[in-house]
Amino acid sequence: MSVDVMEYDLLMSSLAKKSDADDAVSMSRLLAVLVLTVAVTVAELVLAQVTHSITLLVLVHQNIYNVITLVVSCVTRVKGERSLKNTFGWRRMEVVGSIASLVFLFSLCFATMIEALQTVFHTDHLDTMHHPEWIMLLVGSNLAVWLVSFFVIGGYSYNQSKAVRQDKPNRRELETVSACSSFMKKTRVADVTRDLCGCVFTFLTCSLVYYQVVTEDYSAYLDPIISMIYIVFLIWTCVPLVKASCLILLQTIPGNVEVSLLKKFLLQKFPGILALHEFHTWTFTPGTLVLTGHIMYQNEQVYTEIHGQVETFFNSQGFSQVTIQPEFPPSGDPSQEDISACTLKCKSEECGERTCCKDQETKCLH
Repeated sequence: MSVDVMEYDLLMSSLAKKSDADDAVSMSRLLAVLVLTVAVTVAELVLAQVTHSITLLVLVHQNIYNVITLVVSCVTRVKGERSLKNTFGWRRMEVVGSIASLVFLFSLCFATMIEALQTVFHTDHLDTMHHPEWIMLLVGSNLAVWLVSFFVIGGYSYNQSKAVRQDKPNRRELETVSACSSFMKKTRVADVTRDLCGCVFTFLTCSLVYYQVVTEDYSAYLDPIISMIYIVFLIWTCVPLVKASCLILLQTIPGNVEVSLLKKFLLQKFPGILALHEFHTWTFTPGTLVLTGHIMYQNEQVYTEIHGQVETFFNSQGFSQVTIQPEFPPSGDPSQEDISACTLKCKSEECGERTCCKDQETKCLH
């Protein structure tokens, strides 16, 4: 693979970071959607208690989750601004808030699942759903609020996934992005399906009960059974968000970074670099990549000449936080052993076992 081809592939991988910055949502839009969502959620919560609809109650839980994520997004906009008071870690609040709100949603769904099971086995003395026509009208209002959120912030699920997920684009996506509008870039079938599943399941339940599609003996089982299907589907669609949040909090290698390709490119692009050691990269927040490493240069003069170019290259690839420790070989004509060894190893035996360069013979390009 040529250097030019590798550089093109690396630039493609860094596109996600730049596109996220372009899709930033203003505070006023978030607040507008938040107010509308809170209003429809309160109305649905009251009606769920009046009509005893379990499916509508699950929709309320999903809307409460949406409200929490919107609040976290608003707080992140305020606390994420750089200042002496707002520390570096505040910018990770949206990721932490995502996993916390998902755990809260799962807890609500678990309690509602138990309630649905009790209703299935005790329909003879438990109050089942009634007034389905009222619920259908409120579901229509919920759909109207979602349409507003879709045109303003791209939809609830899009906003939630953007907080934790950073996809790796391919060549075809690059061509599509340049031709499509910003609105079409937000459209994702999975996100739309996740947002509208609650309205679909709730409206389906009300329609079956209102038009008496099944006999009266089985009509009481429709609401709890459909609500359980809704809960399973909702949790299944949340799994990717849980996985993405955990990968960021565990500081794993970003999915849009090819570490081996990046190292190979550096060695070919900059002949003054002899070796790379203690090379680590992780996602601090989606669009904020961190990179640390030891780079062995040929000598101090080469370091002075190309170090700025190396840092500029890392910044162009989306690494906004770069920490490079320069190293130099012990002699002007270093051997392969000198190049492979880490010259700035930990001198203490206790901490030496915790580093990735434990043996001088080990080449630390991992």
